[in-house]
Amino acid sequence: AVANAEAVTVRLPDGRETRARVVGHDEPSGIAVLKLDDSAGLAALAWSEAAPGLGDPVYALGHPFGLGPVATQGMLGGRLVPGAGGDDADVIPRELLVADAPIARGFAGGPLLDAQGRVAGLLDLLLQGTTDRGLTLAVPAPVVRDVARQILEHGRVRRAW
Repeated sequence: AVANAEAVTVRLPDGRETRARVVGHDEPSGIAVLKLDDSAGLAALAWSEAAPGLGDPVYALGHPFGLGPVATQGMLGGRLVPGAGGDDADVIPRELLVADAPIARGFAGGPLLDAQGRVAGLLDLLLQGTTDRGLTLAVPAPVVRDVARQILEHGRVRRAW
């Protein structure tokens, strides 16, 4: 949603709003790097070095429908890998973590945390199927970190293609 924006307004957990400049955006990963005008009082979360194991608890943090911060709990159910086969192999644009932590509009871009409170991934979207619950998808933390690093160092992500 910030791909073509030069600046955005960010609502912080304490209710303050601050402007942010879009440092860079990577379309294939859906990741943007923002520079906040006012980051006073914000603490960085620790990154998980490895994805949680299958069945491990995970927590999704977001601001659904503008109601304020909400946390939901689920478990890591798997990983989707591009080109791994199956009928939907061509619609998986990048590696994604799959969890059943319920999310709604307003969670995308928030963290998916492991049981130790470390960022395991960046929430991407919810796939709704024929059941009442959907699948929550998140970009794995190592991918997010690498994309952000490349945007900060080179202004873009360098790929072989």
